[in-house]
Amino acid sequence: MSIRNADTISIDLRKILDERTAEALEKGIDQKYADSVKDKIVKRTQLGIGVDPETGASYKFPKLSENYKEARRGEARWYTLSDGRIIKVGGKAKTAKALKPDSEKNKRKQKSRIKKAVQRVKRIFSKKKKAKKKPEKRLSTLASTTTPSKSNLTATGQLLRALSTVRLRNQSGKVGFKIVVGDRRGKDLFGYPARIGNKALVKILEGMDRVFMGFTKSQKNEISREIRQIIRKYIK
Repeated sequence: MSIRNADTISIDLRKILDERTAEALEKGIDQKYADSVKDKIVKRTQLGIGVDPETGASYKFPKLSENYKEARRGEARWYTLSDGRIIKVGGKAKTAKALKPDSEKNKRKQKSRIKKAVQRVKRIFSKKKKAKKKPEKRLSTLASTTTPSKSNLTATGQLLRALSTVRLRNQSGKVGFKIVVGDRRGKDLFGYPARIGNKALVKILEGMDRVFMGFTKSQKNEISREIRQIIRKYIK
């Protein structure tokens, strides 16, 4: 056998393998599997875990502010006036102010806070019986997948419900799927129509370091394993 013939056979075998692999993927990666991949994003987000789109690293979403927790409990509401001013009605929490470290007065305040915190901890551990934890008050419209204090992008549940998988077909006839965010506006925490669509909301959240669209390294590895299993199942 000449070297040229051997090269031709090698190329033919590679072509056959590529065709079989493509056929296996088209059979195995259907709407049901595409939806299961989308659900990986939903479940991870509900756990309060975001993803760095560049590195694939996972991280916990930033904590919610006390003001927002009050709103999720239904204790306070925010209104935007015609002149652009934002006012708060109800609730107790105020925007925290940073203390300047070079101020003696602020140093004394900081020491006082630490002392009070230590005393609180001592009181907790000195109690003989554990106090029963009262159920946290929550707004009736708050999604069941979250709590007033949990940061997981599911205040109303609308954003994650808007995720869907779209079936696509390219010019060569091959079928694929794409995960998209629907832009239908839902209702806010208080049942009123939302002022912004989901796509705009995604961009706002990204600016707040709350990125959820994408897959972590471990999720990518999991998807790779699943695809290898699909190929082995359908290639004969």
